[in-house]
Amino acid sequence: MGRGIVSFLGNEAGEGKLCDDYWDRFMKRSIVLRLVDAVATILGATLLVFIVLQVLPGNYVRELASQGSNDFPEVTLRQIERVAGVDRPIIAQLPWWWARMFRGDFGTSLYHVRPTLSLWTRAAPVTLQLAIMALVVAVLAGVSAGLLSAVHKDKPLDYLVRGAARVGTSAPDFWVGTLILLYSSLVLGDTPPKEFAEFTENPLRNLQLMAIPAAVLGYRLAAPITLMARDTMLDVLHQNYMRTAYAKGLSPNTAITRHALKNAMLCLVPFVGAQVGLLMGGVVVVETLFGLPGIGRLTYDSLYLQDYPQVQTQVLFFVIIVVLTNLTFAVLHGLLDPRIRRI
Repeated sequence: MGRGIVSFLGNEAGEGKLCDDYWDRFMKRSIVLRLVDAVATILGATLLVFIVLQVLPGNYVRELASQGSNDFPEVTLRQIERVAGVDRPIIAQLPWWWARMFRGDFGTSLYHVRPTLSLWTRAAPVTLQLAIMALVVAVLAGVSAGLLSAVHKDKPLDYLVRGAARVGTSAPDFWVGTLILLYSSLVLGDTPPKEFAEFTENPLRNLQLMAIPAAVLGYRLAAPITLMARDTMLDVLHQNYMRTAYAKGLSPNTAITRHALKNAMLCLVPFVGAQVGLLMGGVVVVETLFGLPGIGRLTYDSLYLQDYPQVQTQVLFFVIIVVLTNLTFAVLHGLLDPRIRRI
């Protein structure tokens, strides 16, 4: 029960206030516990990624040294390794990296020889714009299609929507994006531009460049949202209060708009938040495929170049974004739906 229901159960004003105080304390305690869990998850993820990257053979500096590069003498290579901290034993690198991380120093890129955080902040606006556009497309398309499919259950529109959603859950982002690129180049004679336009410099050109990548990523996210919205709406339509609404003489459209839609949306809030992990994984593929200079493309390039300090920073912020977004959606779900006891 939520705050209002708990307060109503109090026979006197004092008892209602006590129940309200209990609910406030419960909410705060649950949020604190989730914050502690989020910190533990982030530290555990950094530990796992650090160990995995350390056991991989080589890095960018050692690759240059093995090739005998004339651009970087051996002394310079050793200096880069020392600045990046990769010259230390593995058992000593993790506490050293954690200590620097808590001071806001996330290390130095082996390839760019620049702070990894500066490279991340330069690429972050592109990924943020792509993620927001894709999430808007996914929520609007997925929720609308799911609700229509539930209302027209076992009709041609329902089969069409479910078929498109099944394809979306099965088709990888790179496959859908590749088909679009092939169609654009072979049929329309259009190729992706080599230069990216910032939104602040040329908004129209920027939106033209971001529209198709956002649609590709949004379609992948919209597919599970569509199926979840359909199942949730079907469950809501069979509730007793919907039968009561029909018995009172409300039309189907009015009953769905006033009662079913609101309750179905409450169940979708945490589910949409859970798709952020899928979104973060998709940006790596989509940005690389369409040549967008975002975090995903930077992560791919860093892996290809064996620039492991940069990869550690990328993965760390990916984990932070996913964990904090899930926490935000969970808290939002608890605030919107007072029946939720455990946020």
